[in-house]
Amino acid sequence: MISNATVEGAFLRSSELSFSPGEVQPGSHQISIGCASTSLLLQTLLPALCRADSPSTFRIRGSTHGRGSPPFDFLERVYLRALQRAGISVKVRLLKMGFLPDGGGEITAEIQPCRQPSPLVLDRPEGIVENILVRVLTKEANLKRARQLLNAIAPFADDARYEVFEPGPSSKAFCMVEIAGSHVSEILSCPGITKPPRRIAKGLSNLALDWLNCGAPVGHHLANQLLVPMALAGPGSRILAMKPDRRVHIAIPIIEAFLPVKFELTPAPRGCKFISVLPRTLPM
Repeated sequence: MISNATVEGAFLRSSELSFSPGEVQPGSHQISIGCASTSLLLQTLLPALCRADSPSTFRIRGSTHGRGSPPFDFLERVYLRALQRAGISVKVRLLKMGFLPDGGGEITAEIQPCRQPSPLVLDRPEGIVENILVRVLTKEANLKRARQLLNAIAPFADDARYEVFEPGPSSKAFCMVEIAGSHVSEILSCPGITKPPRRIAKGLSNLALDWLNCGAPVGHHLANQLLVPMALAGPGSRILAMKPDRRVHIAIPIIEAFLPVKFELTPAPRGCKFISVLPRTLPM
C-alpha cells in the first residue's frame, strides 16, 4: 500500500522472504490493526513517508497505550519533538484511547515531506525541568484501582490526576510519569492492572530519578527509536543517551547493513553514551 512492494515467501514456515519495494506512495490512508500498537506502526511508516514528494495523512485504529510499546503521549511529546530537530514535521492527534490487548483506539497523523533531514543532534543537557506530572488513565469501571495508583505515586510529582476516558473497551488502568522540560521531556509508563500500586509507584519513580540524575537528554526507549531517523539524517547526527540497552546493540548492525553509515558509541559521564553517525561505504 505504501511502497507498492513485491513480496515473496510470506507464508507460514517459509525459510526465505523477499521484499522488493517500489516508489513510496504518499496520500491519505486508513489502517486498522486490531490490538497492535498505533505508535509502533506510525514509527515504522514515518522514515519512508517523510522522504516522499508530498504530504501524507493517516487514520490508524488499534492500541494507543500498552506494555512494550510507546504510548501515544510519548510519541507526541517525546519522539516527534526530538525529530523536529532534524526538520521532520509530523502532527498527531488522539481521537480515542485503546488499551492493549483490547484495542479500540484511534489516532490521526499528518506527515510533511522532508527529503533530506538535517543531522539530528541532541547531545547535551538542555533547559530545566518545568513540571513533573503523574497521570492515571482509566475507565469508570476501574476507578478504585486508578485512585490507588495515584495515591501511591502522587508524592513524587508536582501535579497528579486521574483521567476517565469514554468510550473504550478496556477496564484497565495505565500510569504515566511525564517530566516536562523547556527543551526535552521524558515519559515513563506502566500498565497498572496486575502489580501492587506501591510497587508500580516505586518502579516509575526510580526510573524517573535515574533519567533526571544521569544528565542525558535521551532516555533508554528514545535512544533505540531514534537510530533509524539518525541514520537517514546522515553523518553529523549525535545524541547523548542513558546507558543503551540491548535493543540499541541489536538494531545498529541491522541498520548498518542497509545504509552507508556507521554508528560510534563513546563513553560519557554517569554511564551514559554518545551515539554518533559516521559515513561508511557499502560493500559492492
